[in-house]
Amino acid sequence: MKRVQAIIESSENVAGAVSTPGLAGPFSHGVPDPANSPITSTKPVAQPERLPDSHKELEGIIRILTNVIEVSKTKSAELASVQEKIRESEGRLLAIMNHSASIVMLKDVAGRYEFVNRCFEELFDVDAATVIGKTDHQLFGADIGQVLRGCDLETIASAGVTHSFDDVTIGGRAVRLESMRFPLFDLDGVVTSVCTQASDSSLKRHADEQLRLAAKVFDRSGEAIVITDPHAVILTVNAAFTRITHYTIDDVIGKTPRILQSGQHAPEFFEHMWRGLRNDGAWQGEIINRRKNGEIYPEWLTINAVKDDAGDLVNYVSISRDITHVRESQRRIEFLATHDALTGLPNRTLLSDRLDHAICQARRGDHRVAVLFIDLDNFKNINDSLGHDVGDMLLKQATERLKKSVRDSDTLARLGGDEFVAVLSNVSVDDVHVVAARIVDFMATVFQVNENTLFVSASIGISMFPEDGNDSVSLLKNADTAMYSAKDDGRNQYQFFANHMKVLIMQRMALETSLRLALIGGCLRMEYQPKIHLATGAIIGAEALVRWHDPVLGEVAPAQFIPVAEGCGLISILGSRVFEMVSGQIACWRSMGIAVPPIAINVSAHQLREPRFVDNIAAVIASSGVPAYSISIELTESALMERVDQVRERLLQLESMGVTLSVDDFGTGYSSLAYLRKLPIGELKVDRSFIDGLTDQPDDRSVAKTIIDMAHALGMQVVAEGVETLAQLRVLQSQGCDIAQGYLFYRPLAPDEFVRALTAGSLAICGPVLQVENL
Repeated sequence: MKRVQAIIESSENVAGAVSTPGLAGPFSHGVPDPANSPITSTKPVAQPERLPDSHKELEGIIRILTNVIEVSKTKSAELASVQEKIRESEGRLLAIMNHSASIVMLKDVAGRYEFVNRCFEELFDVDAATVIGKTDHQLFGADIGQVLRGCDLETIASAGVTHSFDDVTIGGRAVRLESMRFPLFDLDGVVTSVCTQASDSSLKRHADEQLRLAAKVFDRSGEAIVITDPHAVILTVNAAFTRITHYTIDDVIGKTPRILQSGQHAPEFFEHMWRGLRNDGAWQGEIINRRKNGEIYPEWLTINAVKDDAGDLVNYVSISRDITHVRESQRRIEFLATHDALTGLPNRTLLSDRLDHAICQARRGDHRVAVLFIDLDNFKNINDSLGHDVGDMLLKQATERLKKSVRDSDTLARLGGDEFVAVLSNVSVDDVHVVAARIVDFMATVFQVNENTLFVSASIGISMFPEDGNDSVSLLKNADTAMYSAKDDGRNQYQFFANHMKVLIMQRMALETSLRLALIGGCLRMEYQPKIHLATGAIIGAEALVRWHDPVLGEVAPAQFIPVAEGCGLISILGSRVFEMVSGQIACWRSMGIAVPPIAINVSAHQLREPRFVDNIAAVIASSGVPAYSISIELTESALMERVDQVRERLLQLESMGVTLSVDDFGTGYSSLAYLRKLPIGELKVDRSFIDGLTDQPDDRSVAKTIIDMAHALGMQVVAEGVETLAQLRVLQSQGCDIAQGYLFYRPLAPDEFVRALTAGSLAICGPVLQVENL
């Protein structure tokens, strides 16, 4: 060993000598030439240690040492190269991880982050420097941190790859990570770290949900969807396609939509369709197709061309819906725009067109046209008492009778309600007489509607072209005028228009205009006719009667202007004005200390039908400050029979307010005892038509007696109106009548006259002679 060490040391000297200049050779065995030696010392040169005996052995050792040196140099170079490659590999690995679309993170066994890649930084909006050394608990909170730590521990325990879905919250947004974890080991096989590779599955999940939603929409859409390839070969269809066309998916796969062609479109139609698809990438329109069973149907079709990112056509997608019901609805709407929904007859719009056309033909052909305005008498009472269902069926039966009364070439129209119009072209006056008489006869016969036997009649007004008008408006107007004249003359008849009827119409229009001005200008006044208690002669009430004095027309009777107000829609305004005037007068009297008995106000059926009738009365009473019992409402018997359920409800509301109720003109309508006893009626007024015949008509006397007895049996008082003679009074007294009203006692009085009558005391009803005022 010492020898090897000496050799190594010698070799180092030799190596040094090799590099010494002046030697003859790298390994010279001679003594150096003193003359050439740089050494200037005069001391003798020391002799080197004795070289090995064998020169070859020395050369071998030198070669070994040389190789060792060379290997050492080579290993150092290789080590440096390996280290460089490691650094390059580390750089590439870091670049790969930073450019990876997945999140890459490395944590030690304690859960502290050792590395995160750039994707982690971007997703969580953090810097790697702020993450390294922290735990999930510190980054995400206790709940999420505990779950993530559990996943890491599971990976360490299994010493293998694990998978999980990790839910974390980033900036208020929930993110689901699909994660894969695997452990890293040291040389001794001990886990030193856990590497996690994760991807945001939220977008994928959203995309999957969108795909599922699209598939669900495709399958469950109510519209037929067809997808074809670029050559229009069908790839798939949805369930709605099968439901609409009756073709199954197996019937159409591999075929083209030509199997649906109905043959009702010209080739130009399809050329236009394909031109739109080529130029615009879409087409939309209505098309007539054929179902599998051969049935033709209309559909609304939309076709879109689908192209890829390169702009190449890949699919056609068509969406269509069956519009059969839409077309039927449109036809129905178009029909209803010109026809009556109940009877199917032409309405006013179509009537005007046909009448204009008939007038034009009559002018060219020099012949006549007749317009018959037909109104069903008593229909309103039937409709209101028996209900609209019965009324509608009656109108249908009446329509059939009218159709049989006119020719097929004539026009029969319904204007609404119970009004019809017939237009007869190219007729003579005699022809019109025949048709009108036939209609009157047909309408007068009995109608059987369900279990009801009904009777109506027809009032007809007739106008002729060209005598009564040169256009449709004037002919219809004049026929309407003639119809009202027929009604006024007793109904169930027909009348031709006459010029004097125009005068009546003009008077009616003037009266309506003046009435409107009177309502605005305060030309109305109230008078009060007392009611006399026959047992005591005392005034126990009065009826308020409206009066009108016009500056031009003079004194206008209520019998003239009340029907006009009802006909033109002013009756509600007039009724409200009467309530205000009467309640105001009562309030004035009460403020003067006058004890005022109940004042009765007449209410028409039109007013009673108003939805806010009761509310309006309540408002007037409240604003005037008068007690409700100071007002009584008089309703006609016919008004009670209209919409009976609604009337009963409103009368009960009035009774609950304290308003008393009376039935006027009793005996002229169709009310029944069973119905009256259900209403809060306190008083019946016997119609004056029965009072007029009390003394000389046994029937009228019997009717009056029956009404009085019936009313008393129902707990009602009886008022006889229109009492004008002492003989009538005696009969009423003998029959037990409670109250009387009429000229025998008092005419309608002005407010101050009524007060004087109140303060004058009771009328003497003693002995055979009745001493009364104003006889």
